[in-house]
Amino acid sequence: MLQNLDKSLVAEAETILEDIGMDLQTVIRMTLKRIVRENSIAFLLPDTLSPYPQEKLPEKSVPPQTEPEIKMTKSRAATLFRQEGISLSHTTTFSSKNKTTQIYWANPAKSVLSEDWHLILHDWPRRSLHLFFIPRGSISVKEVKYRADNRNLIDLQILPDDSTFTDNRSKLSFAGYLVKSILY
Repeated sequence: MLQNLDKSLVAEAETILEDIGMDLQTVIRMTLKRIVRENSIAFLLPDTLSPYPQEKLPEKSVPPQTEPEIKMTKSRAATLFRQEGISLSHTTTFSSKNKTTQIYWANPAKSVLSEDWHLILHDWPRRSLHLFFIPRGSISVKEVKYRADNRNLIDLQILPDDSTFTDNRSKLSFAGYLVKSILY
């Protein structure tokens, strides 16, 4: 599906999404879920283009979510850790707690395992950040699970409120790599 899109547009969108800890597949999935939930694409169109600008179908019951007051990005999180005296490596993955599935979800490239790698988990309801440092080679390529559609991307799904920070796919705990947790 994505191969038919303008590569520069996809690359630009992926850069923006990476800063907020999301990937293109997640955004597509969320958009499709909203289309199904609302039975409409009106939210994608200005009112003047929508075929039904005033008509709105009843929405399915969805539990309310509290939005974060401060938009946290990877660069903002890195700045906060630098203020704590911690420098981050070039290879850093950022993941915010997902609002719909309540997990930390990230798809870093397999190559992070052969580099010094920082992982930042953003718990927006608690306004906290958790920083992990995974030294190169400390996790083997056989210990992690990969995305079914792209074997070069690791499929991390870390459960929130788990003091062991365990990836529910590989059962790998990141607790031993925790450097610092901070509130903002």
